[in-house]
Amino acid sequence: MRLIDCPRRTELRLLPFNVEAASALRMQELGLRAGMRASVVQHAAFGGLVLNIAGSRVAVDHQSAQLINAEVVNGSGIVTQSATDSQQSVMPSGVSSAGGRAAKIAPAKKVAME
Repeated sequence: MRLIDCPRRTELRLLPFNVEAASALRMQELGLRAGMRASVVQHAAFGGLVLNIAGSRVAVDHQSAQLINAEVVNGSGIVTQSATDSQQSVMPSGVSSAGGRAAKIAPAKKVAME
């Protein structure tokens, strides 16, 4: 199921997704990795949501939450509902942990070291 459709306070496992290298690195820095356990803490008024990943709160904008897939797991780690959406190859446009508010994140720029 899409992350945007996941219920609150339910343990989830993020599924693999294919994104550009710069976006993949930023998502990994925020803890959004395939196989990570997470739960939706809040569905925000702006359409995004806030995730709890390993004790940290990460805000995901609405467009990205529609593109990321997850599966619901029970307490013993058994998958109880699998993904039905096949949009895993589309790049999410923005993910942020900026105080519970989602923000667009541009790919990192290369900086020349002197």
